[in-house]
Amino acid sequence: MELYDALGSQYDEMIDWESRYQREAPFFQSLFARNNVRRVIDAACG
Repeated sequence: MELYDALGSQYDEMIDWESRYQREAPFFQSLFARNNVRRVIDAACG
């Protein structure tokens, strides 16, 4: 767990959030529109 504790505090610095959003947003928008999704729950642990 030490590795994850160390990486956890630096995770945001390792991810290019704007680039990731630009790649992923169209996929999720299309998926949600096709399936009439109105609500989403984030049930991730950690």
